[in-house]
Amino acid sequence: MSDRMNTNKPIRKVGIVLRPSSPELKGVFLQTREMLEYSGIEVMLESISGGMIELLGRDFAKIASQCDGFISLGGDGTLISMLRRAFFTICLVWG
Repeated sequence: MSDRMNTNKPIRKVGIVLRPSSPELKGVFLQTREMLEYSGIEVMLESISGGMIELLGRDFAKIASQCDGFISLGGDGTLISMLRRAFFTICLVWG
């Protein structure tokens, strides 16, 4: 079993995806990032989400190859969309 498939390993890096057309989620993202970083978890914001809230983001595929999981901040549609994009990755997903 690869280390990425080991669900008992600590979470060190997460990618975050925000609901499209929702710049009001910037505050929620900043609070979430602060809590995660305080816990020693590196946060990588997805590029489309980053552009929406005027912060630097990274390509989804690149994040997927480096992170331990994804967090969806939005509604059901955001979570479902992110699950489709992450389907072939070995990442945990939280919504």
